[in-house]
Amino acid sequence: ALQIGFAGSRICWNTTTTVRCSEGPGYASLAVFRFYRVLGLSNDGALAVTAGDEGISVVEVVSGKSVSTCRDCKNGMPLITDTKTGDKFFPPAIFSPDKTQVAMDGRPGTVVWDLRSGKKVRIPVWSALAFSPDGRQIATMTRKDADALELWNVDPPRRVASLAAGGQVSDAAFSLDGARLAFTTTKGAVLVWKLKPLSGSTLLAAAGKSVDAIAFSPDGRRIAAAGFDGDVRIWLDAKLEASLS
Repeated sequence: ALQIGFAGSRICWNTTTTVRCSEGPGYASLAVFRFYRVLGLSNDGALAVTAGDEGISVVEVVSGKSVSTCRDCKNGMPLITDTKTGDKFFPPAIFSPDKTQVAMDGRPGTVVWDLRSGKKVRIPVWSALAFSPDGRQIATMTRKDADALELWNVDPPRRVASLAAGGQVSDAAFSLDGARLAFTTTKGAVLVWKLKPLSGSTLLAAAGKSVDAIAFSPDGRRIAAAGFDGDVRIWLDAKLEASLS
């Protein structure tokens, strides 16, 4: 899965085997850092989760230096086959906002790895979509109940809520204050749940075609979502502000 990291004028993004970085002005320069497998990227592009013979590692993108390695995290991690190309790849991993935790598919369930202590917590659902801003909760989906999004406390693992989605959840994002959780589905729905206190959802859109990317603006007033209909839609205070083709 493509992930993008911003840090000032620097922007990085990943492929399955590389992290590519450009830097301003004009983002003209391009550095390519190659790894055996890239599973995820931190939100500032500084760290990457990689898979190799030694296990799952978190590395500094620029130097390639290993920050931490989990030798048993690959155990049970499935390989996904691209139906068009036949290529095999590991499912994506995500960082907590402060880059101290990594969540990854470790079937059965999701493994949350604390990079500081090395502790690993297993949450019995698949798979991780987003950490809360404080890193204490995680939004997940599960094949067993694909039309719901589950909210879990990380440590100790405890399910907080199961949020009806009306279709298979494809992406999720927390607002910066942690008060709301927005998510998308493969049936084209964009929904927002209030978390403090937990209450019903607001349906922003039901596009019909799969929506698979969503984000909050830093002030939490805007939500942007994009999918297979080719449009990026932006809502301001839950009202559609723009649709960019």
